[in-house]
Amino acid sequence: MPLRALARGRGRTPLASHLALLSFVLLAPIVILAAALTHAYVDAERDMQRRQAQEQARIIAGRVEQTMARRIAALQVLAEAPALDPPDAEAIAPQLDAVARLLGGSVTLQPPRGGAGDTLPAAVATGIAAVEQRVLRDHQPAISALLPLPGDEGQAVLLAVPVLRPNALNQNELRGLLWLLMRPESFRQTLAGVPLPRGWIGNLVDAGGTVVARSFRHDEFLGRPTPFEAQRHNPGPSGVWMTEALDGQQVMLAYVMLQATGWRASVLVPLAQSEGALQQSLLLLGLAAAGLVALAAGLAVLFARGIARPVRALAQAAHALGRGDPVVTPQAPIEELHAVGTAMAAASITLRARERALAESEARLARALKAARIATWEWEAATDSLTGSRGREALYGHPAGTLRDLPSLLAATHPEDRDRLAQAMHGGLDPAGSGVFEVACRAVWPDGRIRWLQSQGAVMERSPSGEPLRLSGVVMDVTDAQAAMEREKLLVSEVDHRARNVLTVVQSLLKMSRADDPAHFAAAVQGRVAALARAHTLLARERWDGSELFALARETLGGHVESGHVLLRGQAVDLAPHAVQPLSMVLHELATNAAQHGALSRGQGQVVLSWLVQGGVLSLSWHEHHGPTVTPPARRGFGLRVVENTVTRQLGGSVELQWQPDGLICRLRIAAGRVLRGEAPADLDRNLAGLR
Repeated sequence: MPLRALARGRGRTPLASHLALLSFVLLAPIVILAAALTHAYVDAERDMQRRQAQEQARIIAGRVEQTMARRIAALQVLAEAPALDPPDAEAIAPQLDAVARLLGGSVTLQPPRGGAGDTLPAAVATGIAAVEQRVLRDHQPAISALLPLPGDEGQAVLLAVPVLRPNALNQNELRGLLWLLMRPESFRQTLAGVPLPRGWIGNLVDAGGTVVARSFRHDEFLGRPTPFEAQRHNPGPSGVWMTEALDGQQVMLAYVMLQATGWRASVLVPLAQSEGALQQSLLLLGLAAAGLVALAAGLAVLFARGIARPVRALAQAAHALGRGDPVVTPQAPIEELHAVGTAMAAASITLRARERALAESEARLARALKAARIATWEWEAATDSLTGSRGREALYGHPAGTLRDLPSLLAATHPEDRDRLAQAMHGGLDPAGSGVFEVACRAVWPDGRIRWLQSQGAVMERSPSGEPLRLSGVVMDVTDAQAAMEREKLLVSEVDHRARNVLTVVQSLLKMSRADDPAHFAAAVQGRVAALARAHTLLARERWDGSELFALARETLGGHVESGHVLLRGQAVDLAPHAVQPLSMVLHELATNAAQHGALSRGQGQVVLSWLVQGGVLSLSWHEHHGPTVTPPARRGFGLRVVENTVTRQLGGSVELQWQPDGLICRLRIAAGRVLRGEAPADLDRNLAGLR
């Protein structure tokens, strides 16, 4: 990895980002405090609005109660008039009209329980009955709910005041009822007299939850029942909650109950209006906070540029120091950064001087070691420190500086040679020994390759008591020499093995060949021995390391291939040494049979020899064309029996013979592991013995 990439690393962030983050961290408590204060301010504003709305509801309730109290007081004064004793509606009519004009309504006198003199409309009889029952029971004034009037007369509220007179027992006796019919407009005027903030709505609801009066859109909502949610939230004398108004908008509702009548005076504050100012305040605060954060980030970036510039200069100086280039003291406005730059420049001068001296020394040593193809090493047993010349680890296939101790060296050695190497190293430290050792071991490279290395060493330092402390020596790559020695051993063994195989095959041929005609016998044996000789020559040319199937076919079929009577078609196939001679004999027998009885016995005849390795099987096809008409023989000839015995017994394959009208087709199938280049099958000698 380049030094620049290593210095940067992954997941790193620039200095400006860290300073910006620092600014955010410092601003975070302020922002949190501002948010908390804003939240408290919003809660205080909402609480103040609740209190103000409830106070306005109390004012409305007080105004309505005062109006009702004045009307009740006027009717009670009228009820004490002597003209009502006994009650006479016609006689009292002028006074009733005067009081009605004073109270802004219609006043009537009627006997209790709907007696004579009842002049109220029949449409309000139901509401009257309910009010009358309360007056008869309590002998106190009572007010009805909002009642519909017949026809187009609209709606009204009835107020009943009892007319009481003492009887013979000096007890108050109900002699009649004074009824005051009040229009909702009078209540709307009362609401209009209460100044409300803009957008707020005063509302008056009777005991049944019906709207009696509104300060806004009075006619539209008059007589409409309030939502069930609003009626359900009336458990106490006053309260505030959020609900949905009759027009569908969300409102804050503050109400106060009128104790005398059970009515409810309320104030509706639209949430869109009440929350608008708060949202505007929050928006302004958010914009201010965002501006503050942006300002802090901008300042952080601005200051970071001034700091990052000399830091980058120091980083470049560090890269130059690592490369061995001269370092000039970077100009930095910060004292500490300037001191670091000065120290790096001084270190650069010292290191360059040392590097020149070391490079000269190492160059001399490297030239000597390269010429000898060796590397030096030293091992301090006490600290288990293993060092050496440049290129020592390369002999083991490892990067420089990785084999620093004996365990790492043993790990790079072939498992079968580790004990021998460890014994040799520790044996060199034996005070009773000669202090000299030599050992050849195999090194296993990371990619799996194996190299032979020979190490020689001796004790170079001893303690005052004579105990060895440090070993020093050389190691060299002897793979080529070791391979040459191994090849020589294998070649001798292979030549000996192949010679015995040839003698075995010749012996088998002599036993199996027919001797009816001495001349024919001699020619057959000569041809088969010649085929073995050609295979032997081919193996010798390849140093007994097998052969390529195409080369074997050309060598065996010779002139037939050159004349074009035999066509070779197939992929590159490397044959094992033990398969060369058997396949050479098979091809020779097929060619001899074709020359005597098949396609090669005619001038226009032709043979196609093809092969393919697929699915772990080597398939060969001998296909004769344009030959004489052939028929399956009653008895297999010696050549075909040689083909079958060689393929089935020696190579463990199968043979399929087909006699077509224009020539023979012979198909061979042999397991690829038995004939491709590699170690010979374990049963090869046994198969050869079966041919004897």
